[in-house]
Amino acid sequence: MITLVQNKKTMKAIYQMALALFAAVLLSLPLFLNSCKKTITDRPITPVTPPICDTCLPEITSAGKGTFGCKVNGKNWLPEGGLLTPEVYASYGQSKILDFFAQNVNSVEKVVINIGGVSDTGYYSFPDSRFNICKAYYNKIKDGVGYLFYYQSDKIDNGFLHITHFEFSPTGFVSGTFAFDLYQNDFKDTIHITDGRFDIRF
Repeated sequence: MITLVQNKKTMKAIYQMALALFAAVLLSLPLFLNSCKKTITDRPITPVTPPICDTCLPEITSAGKGTFGCKVNGKNWLPEGGLLTPEVYASYGQSKILDFFAQNVNSVEKVVINIGGVSDTGYYSFPDSRFNICKAYYNKIKDGVGYLFYYQSDKIDNGFLHITHFEFSPTGFVSGTFAFDLYQNDFKDTIHITDGRFDIRF
């Protein structure tokens, strides 16, 4: 009888200890879960900047951005000015001769377009019988004197100039696209100017 009573007391003590342990686990569980949470902090998102392409042709625009570019025999060609030398230039006057060019002072190359009689936007071919002046040139200076090569569009009817914006004023500009074949004076060599675009202020 004494042994039975002792066993009951022992079982009761074990049961109470188990309840106390279970209660302690329940009380400590929120603290444990909170300690496992990862703190999230607000971080500024760094914008992804597209890489700058120094050899890509500029976009075709009509805003007077001062851009010019084309492909010469399939290779991108871009102007580059110097300290006192503009990379692009456009002029127009009472004679209604539109003259603009782009040059690269490092490679000493230049692309020139001359059209007389222009007064509005439009599509012009090379040469164009409507105008007494309608030519394009591509040349390279040799040692500061003469030309290493000189290509022109005269007498070859294989090219165009599309003027999409024309405004001659103190804040005006001319823009458009072009493409043409140019040849040397001896007709022994021809180059292809394609994908031309310009957006130049006067």
